[in-house]
Amino acid sequence: MTVPVDAAALVPPEELPRLVLVAMGSEAELVTLQASAAPRLARLTGLALREISSPRDPDRSLAALQDAPVQAAQPLGWLAPLSLDPGLALSAGGSWAAALGAWRQPTLLLVDGHRPASGLAAAATALLRQEGVPLLGLIQWHGAWNSQERQLDGLPWLGWLGDAPAADPAAQEAAAALLPALRLRWQQRD
Repeated sequence: MTVPVDAAALVPPEELPRLVLVAMGSEAELVTLQASAAPRLARLTGLALREISSPRDPDRSLAALQDAPVQAAQPLGWLAPLSLDPGLALSAGGSWAAALGAWRQPTLLLVDGHRPASGLAAAATALLRQEGVPLLGLIQWHGAWNSQERQLDGLPWLGWLGDAPAADPAAQEAAAALLPALRLRWQQRD
């Protein structure tokens, strides 16, 4: 069974969702993590998967993402995975976290489920909030989902994007719960 895509309900008609997907870690880890999770999240939401053109130049990349026309085949916005840690200091100065905040770019935080209790999710959330990033929420990839533990940590979790095969009932249930949570956060954003 496939979860039906209802991405049109994510947004008011006048605004398309344009989301950057970030995660914390080394570049090698993030390339692998984003290559696995971003396409699945894009399929779930019905968003077009966009490439960040110049990962070492956030302003140029964000301008290119905003200026790129939405194709007729993908009229519901886009999702752009970032292969760099948003807190990484860039050689030209600044960081992706600072740029995302300055651009008021709605962002999702992908958390590796093998390390959800490490404090990395809380640290990443604090960094993004400090920089004024419109953080819609956190999504766990990998590992087992424990909703009680996630509620106790006080972070804005959206849910679990399980890495299990799509036919797995737990993965179907998790995917079905993630989309309404994301839709609600999109509608409530400031």
